[in-house]
Amino acid sequence: MLLHQSEIRDPHLLQDRLPPGLLRVTTSLIEDSSQKGKLRLLIMQHALRDTAAFLKSLTDNGFAVDAFLAKPNSIERNNYTLIEEMGIECIMEPEGSKPYDWYEEEGNLDALIATSIKMAKANSQKLIIVDVGGYFARPLANLKSSDKEVVLGVCEVTSFGHWRYQEVAHKLPVPVVSIARSPLKQAEAIYVGETVVQATEDVLRGAGKVLSSKQAGIIGYGMIGSQIAGALRKRGLNTVVLDKTAILSMKAKLEGFQIAHDMRELLGRSDVIFSATGGQTLGQLEIVDQVKPEALLVSGGSRSAEFDMTWLEERCVKTKRSDHLSDYRLEDGKIVTMLNNGKAANFLKSGTPEEVMDIVFAELFRCIEMMAARRFKLAEVNALGIEDHEMIAALWLRAP
Repeated sequence: MLLHQSEIRDPHLLQDRLPPGLLRVTTSLIEDSSQKGKLRLLIMQHALRDTAAFLKSLTDNGFAVDAFLAKPNSIERNNYTLIEEMGIECIMEPEGSKPYDWYEEEGNLDALIATSIKMAKANSQKLIIVDVGGYFARPLANLKSSDKEVVLGVCEVTSFGHWRYQEVAHKLPVPVVSIARSPLKQAEAIYVGETVVQATEDVLRGAGKVLSSKQAGIIGYGMIGSQIAGALRKRGLNTVVLDKTAILSMKAKLEGFQIAHDMRELLGRSDVIFSATGGQTLGQLEIVDQVKPEALLVSGGSRSAEFDMTWLEERCVKTKRSDHLSDYRLEDGKIVTMLNNGKAANFLKSGTPEEVMDIVFAELFRCIEMMAARRFKLAEVNALGIEDHEMIAALWLRAP
C-alpha cells in the first residue's frame, strides 16, 4: 500500500533507522544534479538498507520515484517497510508465487510503465527505468509510438540482465545502459565472492561439517566467480575452474587455478560446486548423471537460476538437513545437497557494506544523468566511459 508523506508514522524513527552519510558520493552527485524535478523513475532493486538510502536521497532532491519493485530473494522486510514509509509505492511478488514469475507475466510491468508515462506527460517530465535482471525488456519493446519520446531508457545492474538486453537491444525503441561489466562494480564483486564462501562455511559448520576438507569446483570465472576462487584459495581449498570462454579460462590458469575442460570433468572432481554465471548451469541431466553423490551445490548468482530448482522441487524428495541446507533424493537414490534452496548464498549474510555500495549507486545515478542528457545509442548495450569511472573513483577516494 502506498503511504504518502503525511501518513508516515514516525519521521524521526525513519531518520534513526537511516542515518545520513550512508552513500556520501551518490548523495553528492544527486544533490548537484541538473535533472532535479525533470525525471520520474521506476526502480527494481534489492530491498536492503543501501537501496533505502539511495531512494531517500532521490526523493529528498526532487526525483519522483513512481514505484519500487523489490527483487525476489533479497528482501529485508524491515527495509522494505522503511521504503514504504518514505511514501514510495512498493511492489513485492505475491506470496506463494515462484520468484520472478509476477515480473515475467505479461501485463504487470506494462501497467506500471503506462501509469508512469501518464504521470510524466502530466508533469512535463521524462521516465527512466532501473532494472535488475532484464525484466522490462519485453514491455519496453511494446511501447506505443506516442510514448517513445517520454521513456528515455533503461539502466541495468546485473550480468543476467545485461545478457538479456544484449539479445534484444536491436529491437528496443529506447537506449539501454549497463553497469554489470563496469570496473567500478568489481569492488562489489570482491565482497560478494567472500560473502558467498563465508556463508557456505557458516551453514556447513551449523550442520557439523567443514568446508576446508572439500574439493571445490567453480562454474564461471567472471567478477563473482573469480572472487569466490580467491576466497577459497585463502582457506587452502583445492579448486578447479570451468568457464565457457577461453579468455577467462586462461585468466584462471594464469592465476594458478586448475582448469576443467568440460562440465563432466568439473562435476566429477568436485565435492562443493559454486556456480556464478547468472544463468542456469546445472539441469536435470547434469545433476543426475554428472554431479557426485552427496555433493553440495552453492549459488553465487544474482537469482536462483544457476540450478534447475523447479525439477528438484517437483521430482525429488527434499529433506531439511539443517538451517539453509537441504538434501534432495533423486529417483535413482542419489542425494545432492543444496544450500539456501538454490538462492544466492551471499543473501544469507548482511549485504555489501554501504561504503562499497556507494560506488555502485554513484555509477547507477551517473547512468541516469547521462541517459537524461541523451548520451546513449539505440540498438546496443551502452556503458559509461572511463572518464565517468575515474570521476566517481576520485570522489570516493576523497570522501570522509
